[in-house]
Amino acid sequence: TCAACGAALNEAMATDHTARQVFDLPDPQPLTFTEHRAHRCLCAACGTQTRAAFPEGVTAPVQYGARIAAFVIYLLHYQLDFPHFRDSRRSRHDPEDILMSDKVKCVID
Repeated sequence: TCAACGAALNEAMATDHTARQVFDLPDPQPLTFTEHRAHRCLCAACGTQTRAAFPEGVTAPVQYGARIAAFVIYLLHYQLDFPHFRDSRRSRHDPEDILMSDKVKCVID
């Protein structure tokens, strides 16, 4: 309707337009995890126990994957303001240090 007189308006009467955009994230997907198992076997011939190796890069019982680490680093460096964290003794470039910091835990939790 017309802002001055209240008359009906339609699309054919348009002379200009203004646009506004809203960006949003899609619904979150469930977190995925991969469990790696290194079996220990007992040699029947000599009695030595041998454990299989874990895949390269799997060094801890529980750890964050590369995509989670990259996302948190992106948030820290480009989106969030954590000046006290950046000035701390922790390494700004070690993903495990960044993910384990109290300031990041408050964002993740």
